[in-house]
Amino acid sequence: MKNIFFLFTLICISCSTNFTSQQFEGNWNSKSSANEINFHFESDSVTIDQWGTTKKYLWRLIENKMYFSNESIKENFYVNFKLNRNNDTLFLKNEHEKEYQIFVKSNKE
Repeated sequence: MKNIFFLFTLICISCSTNFTSQQFEGNWNSKSSANEINFHFESDSVTIDQWGTTKKYLWRLIENKMYFSNESIKENFYVNFKLNRNNDTLFLKNEHEKEYQIFVKSNKE
């Protein structure tokens, strides 16, 4: 019985931490920042609108981190993320922030 419980727990943990880029595709809008930030995720790229500028990055997921890179402007960074159970609220935080910023998935494409 212990082995079954351990196996079940291991499977649950594995399932809950496996994210795919499809879960993030679409528009996400900030809800907790004084500065409006919008993300438009595609399978391998993301467009970020912030501070009146638009930048496009390649992105990938590794565990609970999103890695962004733009070779033309020599910019690379990552953020920690959490996604709610409904896959419609995204929490992002870089290593310097104490609190997560909240982003809500938008229905408009």
